[in-house]
Amino acid sequence: MLPSEVIKGPLTTSELQSALHRLVFRAQRQALIDVVHDINGKRSSQLVRSLGLFIDPDTNLIRVCGRLTLSHQHQDTKHPMLLPTDHHLTRLIIDHSHHLNLHGGPKITLGHLRQRFWIVNGKEQVRRHLSKCNQCFQLKPIPFKPPMGKLPLSRTIPSSAFLSVGVDYAGPFLISSARLRGTATLKAYVVLFVCFSSKALHIEVATSLSTPAFIAAFRRFCDRRGNPQHVYSDNGSNFVGAAAELRHLQSLLSNPSHRSLTTTEASVH
Repeated sequence: MLPSEVIKGPLTTSELQSALHRLVFRAQRQALIDVVHDINGKRSSQLVRSLGLFIDPDTNLIRVCGRLTLSHQHQDTKHPMLLPTDHHLTRLIIDHSHHLNLHGGPKITLGHLRQRFWIVNGKEQVRRHLSKCNQCFQLKPIPFKPPMGKLPLSRTIPSSAFLSVGVDYAGPFLISSARLRGTATLKAYVVLFVCFSSKALHIEVATSLSTPAFIAAFRRFCDRRGNPQHVYSDNGSNFVGAAAELRHLQSLLSNPSHRSLTTTEASVH
């Protein structure tokens, strides 16, 4: 080409399209030559039969026959170009689509690719290739897994039922005093007592989150099961930042007034 014939300026859309078609044509002839022979020889292989493959007479590219044949969409949308599974061009196209979609996941990237291309075993190929993206790995680090805490001694020594118990609240639940229309509903809470030795569960009902309501439920528990030696609670530390009802529960479980339970000879932890 003479210097006077050199075309200057940005690449046009037709030039980019022509270059892409040439690259895809070469990749297909390198990695999918058997498919070309099957189509030209009118042999119905599984891949040709399942995707309805044909050779485009205008570009000589292997394309997929879809359900949009009668639509007015672009040729690449109606009949996507077939790409081999593990080819350098396929990896470059996946990278390009991945960056265009701001490092979207495999489903987003594959959906964007299928607007123009059909990769053989595309779902697995895209997933495997994106797993090697360093930027995605840095943005999605492995979450920290704290070590498991040590069990208290009362969880490892066999003992009588409800000798060592854990206590927690559940609720609130709306209850009514009668099955009559217009009866006011009240909030009620379930107090759970769990035996550390046998995992047996005892349930009591508390009318509120107040200290007297909890002490009343605890005394009913003692009347049925006997006085425990140890009572464990989380003191509401796991309720930080929760709703207003849970914040009341946190203050209840950490209230020093619960130390009055020592009259039952139970140690509160």
